[in-house]
Amino acid sequence: MSEITLEDVERARDRQRTINAYHRVFSGEDGQRVMADLKSAFGFSAPVFVAREGGGFDTHHAAVRDGQRQVLLHVDAIMEEEARGDANVEEPQVTVQTE
Repeated sequence: MSEITLEDVERARDRQRTINAYHRVFSGEDGQRVMADLKSAFGFSAPVFVAREGGGFDTHHAAVRDGQRQVLLHVDAIMEEEARGDANVEEPQVTVQTE
């Protein structure tokens, strides 16, 4: 079994800070409205490959659409992860008392 280093712990904390930030931004009504608008604007549910007039596909257009879609999928994936700890880990709201 490998040892967990201080760098590993800080990386995990930083990752959790990022997850918590996504939840602060996208969990509320405004964040949900923005996500819905982005999904609409970039055709999130539409096919990436769209047939051109006369047949065939524009692979460059498909690559751009797929890239746009990947950003939205990334936000959705992070929102599936659990927000843990204080809402703002930089300014904790919980105090820990020691003996």
